Amino acid sequence: MKRAVGLIMVFVSLFCLFSCGKKTTAEEINKKAEESAEELSVSVSEREEKASEAADDAVDEIGKTKKNKQIVAKLVYSGSIYYDKIVFDDNGIASYKIIYKYCETDSQYNLLLSYGDNGGDGKLIEKDADVRLLVYKSTDVSPLDYETFYSLYERKNPDICTIIK
Repeated sequence: MKRAVGLIMVFVSLFCLFSCGKKTTAEEINKKAEESAEELSVSVSEREEKASEAADDAVDEIGKTKKNKQIVAKLVYSGSIYYDKIVFDDNGIASYKIIYKYCETDSQYNLLLSYGDNGGDGKLIEKDADVRLLVYKSTDVSPLDYETFYSLYERKNPDICTIIK
């Protein structure tokens, strides 16, 4: 009985395979593959553009450096854009730090997201997969004054670090 059912299944499979109406040529397959690749490329480039614009427009949301209130610095590492925002208390001592990470790739975003709060940058307080943004807040910041932090950022390589004024 098992053999009979097995043979019937083989014949049904072969019948279905050979009874397909229209045969697809190699040219048609290549054309469809090219169209799919082009659609994916357009989709990826639109997403890249959206992420890049979001990183550039971040200053509007994050703010700018204000003497004795906050320091905002843009850091570029391997194509990823980070913004450090150090906020100072009424005594001019660093109170907390917020790090905005705009990841270059989906894989980098997913990797950092998988770390959660264990990424070493503080508590994950916001995420946006569309623009590959992760935002961390850390209260574990050195109790230094505004001038000291400002000079630390000012000494960094200008190709990597820019203080937003």
